[in-house]
Amino acid sequence: MIRIVIFGAIVVALTATGVFFAEHPGFIAIDWLGVHIETSVGVLLLINLVVLIAVVIIVSALRGLIRLPKMWGALSERRHSRLGHKALTQTLVDLEAGDVRQALKSARKVDTHLKDETLSRVLTAKAAELDGREDTARAQFELMLKTPSSEFFGLRGLLSLALKAGDKAEALRLARKAHALRPKIPWVIVTLFDLAIGRRDWRMALDSLKEAVKADALSADDVTRRRAVLLTALAKEAQELNNTAEAARLLRRAIAAKPDYIAAWVEQARIQILLDKPRKARDVIEEIWKTKPSRIAGEVFVSTLHEKPEANLRHVRRLTAVQPAHAESLTLLGEQALKHGDLTLAREKLEAALAHTMGVRQARLMADLETAAGNESAAKDWLVKASVANPDPSWTCGSCGTATDTWEATCPNCDAFGSLDWRSPLRFVHVPAPDPNPTPQPAAP
Repeated sequence: MIRIVIFGAIVVALTATGVFFAEHPGFIAIDWLGVHIETSVGVLLLINLVVLIAVVIIVSALRGLIRLPKMWGALSERRHSRLGHKALTQTLVDLEAGDVRQALKSARKVDTHLKDETLSRVLTAKAAELDGREDTARAQFELMLKTPSSEFFGLRGLLSLALKAGDKAEALRLARKAHALRPKIPWVIVTLFDLAIGRRDWRMALDSLKEAVKADALSADDVTRRRAVLLTALAKEAQELNNTAEAARLLRRAIAAKPDYIAAWVEQARIQILLDKPRKARDVIEEIWKTKPSRIAGEVFVSTLHEKPEANLRHVRRLTAVQPAHAESLTLLGEQALKHGDLTLAREKLEAALAHTMGVRQARLMADLETAAGNESAAKDWLVKASVANPDPSWTCGSCGTATDTWEATCPNCDAFGSLDWRSPLRFVHVPAPDPNPTPQPAAP
């Protein structure tokens, strides 16, 4: 509507102008270089308008000719961009379909049509990796190192190849270089942490853990547990170097980081024993007994007792009074009562413990109790029960199920970090396979 109004206004203006000059033609005479021209004002204005339009057309044509190479280049660039993105899409499709060789061909087309070589190098490297041509992939990643925009991706690719090849030294060098470029990238920090664990470099791992906290690369619970494990591992190293004071300090930090981490409490009690502070060691065990009674803590507690039987039993009573109804408290008190000849108390506590659980330890203690009471037949029955009872808790790996007598920061079997905890091992029960050809049973009468 607006365009119609504007067009109408222009037509009216031109018509009015034509009528005006028709009614007032005027007269103009020009003498220039021996040429004499006589015409009306309207004709002269018309000639000027025609000349102006011709000049505009000529200037526009010249500008078009000047811009023609640039326009042609833009058209060519758009064509290459279209073909490059088509080849890029085809490469991704080929990779997803598992057609690695066709993916490599498509990747070369990407390189032909797109100016940025990073995409083609990435795709070529990935396709080469899938095809098992690691030398080709490595060459592509190394070329990426020469360009600042693709350097980090090249480092990641080379790091992946180094880890795959088991070259931990090269992987550490590349991870440190990647961290220097992008210090807040979570996967770089986690990789540095894992490499430090593989080297058993607890200090480096602790530093990486601090970086992980800043980058929010791990959950709060994961950070807490890893810190406690690392500090406990450092304490064990300090203890091996006879630096008991440093070991005790590190264990206090581990306990502060994770108050229910039983490994740190047990090691702290053992440190106090080495420092000839048995009372302090018992205080440590009593503290962890409030939340996590366990056989390992009870054994460390009992190892501090070198007094008369009555006094030793009194100390055990005080410890178990913290959690009097817990199975571990009942078992420990029953065990010590049996050791010191109080069979009545031993039977009372062990039978109460059996109401909670029956493990190998409880069954064997009952066998010892019956033997001490002269009931050999009952003792044999308890030994049979012990052979099929649930396994006793021990330092067990949560990843592979391996049980070990001593705590370590990594599993001795699968090298999983922080996986050893005081828990019951998995119990495997053999279930016979069903008979493929069962004997038909006669129908009930």
